Amino acid sequence: MKFRSTRPLPPPTTSPPNAPPTQLLLSDRAVCDSVQAFGPNGRLLIEGAPGQDGSLRVTYECDGPVSAVFGPINEATTTWAVRARVTVTQGPLRTLFVKRAWR
Repeated sequence: MKFRSTRPLPPPTTSPPNAPPTQLLLSDRAVCDSVQAFGPNGRLLIEGAPGQDGSLRVTYECDGPVSAVFGPINEATTTWAVRARVTVTQGPLRTLFVKRAWR
């Protein structure tokens, strides 16, 4: 089946070099969207402190078994990892792996 456009297609979108992914699929099947619109480091939590120093920030909001990813993606290994938890303000942070990422 071929697709024929009746109008010109819009130009492709590009991400800035080294930009973090805009969407993640995690090992527990959660789909997470970047909260970059809130600033380059995500947004500070309003309630509760995710870490002892309160420095971790929500960087992705998720639909699925976890509700948020905190801090940057750990790209130091072949399989990327993130720190996430079931609720934004409560519960232990756990490590999940990134199955797929989109820019």
